[in-house]
Parts: sequence; C-alpha cells; structure tokens
Amino acid sequence: MPLSSPLLPMKFVKEVQTSEVMRGYSSAAFEKDMHERRLSMRSWTNPHSPDCGLANKNIPGFSPEANRTYLHLHAHEGDVIALCELIGLGATVDYTGTAVGQTPLQVAFQEMSAMRILRTQMLRTVGAAGGKNMENSFNRLAWCARILIEQHADVNKTVNGVSLVDLSCDWNDWTTLTTLLKHGARPSNSQLRKTAVKAHLAKFTKLHGHADESRPPRICPCWSGLTVANCHGREDKDYPLQYVCPCGSNKIYQHCCHKRGSHFIETWDTSGGPGRIIPEYAERRAGLQVVKNVATTFTQMFDIEMPEMTGGKAAREQYIARLVSKGEIDVAFAYALTRADFTPRPQRSSLSRLVRRNAQSRWNGYVDEYVQLGKDPRSAEDIAKAAKISSGNGAYFKTCQAPNCGKIEGSSSLFKRCSKCKISAYCSPACQKANWKMHKNMCCSEEQTEQALPSQINMARITAKSMESLNGRVDLSGLRP
Repeated sequence: MPLSSPLLPMKFVKEVQTSEVMRGYSSAAFEKDMHERRLSMRSWTNPHSPDCGLANKNIPGFSPEANRTYLHLHAHEGDVIALCELIGLGATVDYTGTAVGQTPLQVAFQEMSAMRILRTQMLRTVGAAGGKNMENSFNRLAWCARILIEQHADVNKTVNGVSLVDLSCDWNDWTTLTTLLKHGARPSNSQLRKTAVKAHLAKFTKLHGHADESRPPRICPCWSGLTVANCHGREDKDYPLQYVCPCGSNKIYQHCCHKRGSHFIETWDTSGGPGRIIPEYAERRAGLQVVKNVATTFTQMFDIEMPEMTGGKAAREQYIARLVSKGEIDVAFAYALTRADFTPRPQRSSLSRLVRRNAQSRWNGYVDEYVQLGKDPRSAEDIAKAAKISSGNGAYFKTCQAPNCGKIEGSSSLFKRCSKCKISAYCSPACQKANWKMHKNMCCSEEQTEQALPSQINMARITAKSMESLNGRVDLSGLRP
C-alpha cells in the first residue's frame, strides 16, 4: 500500500518545500513511521493521541524520563511540515510531560541556541557551503518556533534561565523577536540594560512596543493562513477529499466513504482545551444543532426533559432513568446508554463498516458488563435480545418481519435473510413470501436500515414526536428524515 500524504493543504506543503531554508531537507511527514501514526491518529475506530510519548536514547533530551512527544521531536529537528501536521491533528503545543519538562517551543529555542554556538565555533572549518547549511538549519528551527508562537504557545518560558526575547535579541533574529513581542513575550531587565548601550536600541524599543498590545488571534491549524475566528472557528468546512478517511479503512476519503455518499466535515472543538479541528459526520453535526435549537422549548412541552438542557452526565442519566421508569427502553439497553458516548441507531449501508462494527463492539461490551453484574433474572441470551446490536447497529437478534408473526431468533435458531439485501429476516419461506409486497420497494434501497431494537424504536418515536410538535417553533433544518 502506498504511503499516505500529510494531512495538510497541498499548496501549503509545496510552499514549505520550495522555501530556500528547506533545500536538501526531507520531512519525516513522508516516512513510513509517520504514515502509520497518521492512520492511527485519524481513525475513528481506535484513535491514538497526537500527544503520544516518544523515547529515544539516541536523541539528546528524549529519554523515557523526559516524557516528550513527537511534537517535541519535530520542534527539535526543525521539521516544519511534520510539526504543522501534528498540530493540525490536535497536538498540545505547550505539552511538557513532567512538572519540570520543556515545551516544544523551549526545545526549538534550545536547539537554536546550540546551533548558534556551534556555528561560531565551526564557521572557520566548514566553509561557506557548510555555513549556509547551518544557517538553514537555524532558520528551520526559528520557523517552527514562530509557528508554535502563532499557535499561542507560552512565550514567557526560559531556556537555561534566559528568556526567549533575550536569546532572539542576542542572535539578531528580528523576525522571531518581532513575533515574540507581538504575542506578549517579556524581556528581562538585564537584557534591556544591555541593549540600551547598543546600536539596536531604537529598533528593539520599537519592537518592544508590541508587548503592550493584545495577543494576535491564533492562526487556524488547517494552515489556510486565516485566523481561527475567520476560518474553522467561524463555520464548519468540508473534509478534504485527498485526506485519509477517518473511518479507519486506510483509504483516501474521496475513494472511500465519500464515494458511498457519506459527507464528512471539519468542526472546531474546544471541549478538550484551547481548540482543535476534528472530523465529523455532517448529518450528526446537523442533528446536534437541531438539539440545541429544540432544547430551549422542550421541557415546557414534554414530561421528559432533554439532558442537553441541563448538561452533563447526571442530566443524561436522569433522562435515561425516566425512560426506563416509563417502560420506553430496556434496563440493559439503558445501562449501555449510560456507559457509551453515543446512542446507537440502525445505519444505512453507506456508513463505514468499520465505524459500525466499532460501535457494535463497544456497545455489546457494555451489555456484557450489565450481564456480569448478576442483578437481572433474565438469561444472558434474553438480555442480548433486548439490548445487543448488530454490525448495522440495529437489533442483534432479529424478529421475523412477516406481518403478525413476532417470532424472535436465538443463538441456536438464526433466521434466514433476504438473499438480495441480506438485511430482512424471516423465520420461514412462508413468512418471507407473505412480506414480499411490503419489502420489495425497500429492498437494497439507500434508505434501508437494519431492524431496530424496541428501545431504539421508542427513542426514535419520542424524538419524532418532539420534532413534530416543535416544528415551526424552532429551526429544524438539517435534520435527517
């Protein structure tokens, strides 16, 4: 399988690669290791954190005790493309790992300091070409530093007790110094006194004036060049066709879920910190917006309160308990619902099989947990019939779909499926024949889903009732019928 491309705009990648300071440098973003980590970080089925640790005793400062990440490594190496991709995947720009650890910005400045010392010592021996290579290495590190600063990294850290402003001033790196001061970095008093007797005083004072201004807005980590407020923070964006598909198939989105009709978007998520871009199903996002619209009027009209109104786990559990008390959902289904971060519903075939199977595995694991509690007098199979879901996220054990039959299959008596759609279940050929007139119009259609559990049917009915009553009072646009 060919290696995947960095999750970055192609235009941005080309601009970086053609920069003079990147001459002769190959980014780790194009290597197999990053390809494998990219797939694992982007996958919905088993996502890995972009802040996963990196220990390599062959790299100074990257011992297991340092608890550094790949973002530290890319800052350490001046790898602009790999650094930007990892930030776009949600890496924490101020990650330290330990109470006395360094941030990626500090690591970049530490390498810049070492590079300046080495350059001074070796300039006479490496010649002009070698000096140019060292200058390019320094400038790549400085580029990474400025990227981290514009992502609102803490600019008032120190390296060996020296402020970042002091270091930049000593190096005459006015571009980085300007960025630092604009973002609120403070020089030490000793540096100000030292600078006061230099010819650079006027320029330094002018730059230092930026420190009194408010910090510039964060640049959007999609690398469009816009600020977050004017980009992903303003509105959702279509998920790029050439990016790896989040479903976990390892294919390109354009040739995977998009081809099957699934629409993914990128949304701005602030639930876990300062904000990051995450991929999402467009219809799920639209449904969440509808819930927000409904929440302001729901409790005034219905006996069951929407948990989103009061927010939090306690409200959700109260909502679920009331559904159980009213006989709307099975107690085993309710247990899984309190444990899961999603509500399963029968899905269309266009939804990624990997995503559906991952949901099935997680949900049924919670049902097994409930069985192991030993509080329910029903057999494990009867509980499974009431609460477990299939790979299509509908009922695991099917009810015969013929009119007036009602038989339910078991582990030792599985029903036959329609030979064409492989979804509809029948206990006998006679039942299948009796249901054919009703089934043939739905068979293999895009709207066909697996049979739902009774609990799923009741939850859908309650939602539909609320939507019908609220229609015209709140904005329901974007809700899937």
